[in-house]
Amino acid sequence: MHAMQSSAYGPIVPVGSAQPAYSDEAGYPGIECDNWYVVLLPSGSPKDIIALLNREIAKTIAVPEVKERLATLGYEPVANTPDECAAQIRADIAKWSNVIRAAGIRAKLLIDRRATRVM
Repeated sequence: MHAMQSSAYGPIVPVGSAQPAYSDEAGYPGIECDNWYVVLLPSGSPKDIIALLNREIAKTIAVPEVKERLATLGYEPVANTPDECAAQIRADIAKWSNVIRAAGIRAKLLIDRRATRVM
């Protein structure tokens, strides 16, 4: 429902500084490396519950103290609609699926034998 996007660097680096992006430092200029977080609900969740959570989260991230704290951590809160969020997820899946296929990346299952759980 809501994404909070982070710039390449957090509060340590002033906004507008000449600091290169992470991807530039790694030798891949022009590559996006934003992080975003979103609240997701199970498929088929009641629309009134979705609307309620959307409304309350939007109100919460609009509180000046919350916005300020998120900014000190390097986050920019974005109160988008569930449809906008779903569109962003679909776009990211399409984009990164192409990158993964083109690079020949394969998933590797890691098992933590001590905890007997898949990581």
